[in-house]
Amino acid sequence: MGTSNVRQDFYHSLYYSTGVVGINTSAFIETAIVDKPCIAIASDQYELTQMGIPHFKHLLDAGFLELPHDFGEAVSIIAGIVKGEDRKKDQRREFIRYFIRPHGIDCPAAEVMSQAILNVAGGNPPYLKI
Repeated sequence: MGTSNVRQDFYHSLYYSTGVVGINTSAFIETAIVDKPCIAIASDQYELTQMGIPHFKHLLDAGFLELPHDFGEAVSIIAGIVKGEDRKKDQRREFIRYFIRPHGIDCPAAEVMSQAILNVAGGNPPYLKI
């Protein structure tokens, strides 16, 4: 199986899911992009790669992660998501709007990047409006 198939399988796993339970910030961002609920399982085993790094805290501060405190709460949150509850939808969409697509959901990322390169090449800050 080639790399493109693995990536495609990963994308389809997220896209066709009801929600995602995990520990990895990259997977949470990918899940948020396809607009699915994210349940973070905080664990002492992964404390250094979760609470110990700024980008995990950034995702928590964005308010779109469900963070159960124990197994019973995790079951309750997952059951709610399976029933169609999505308590963090607005926060997740806001995170995508400001963090992933600050120039707008309809503005191609390639256009933003190419303009940033042109801005820097012209001696300007990369973030000038396009």
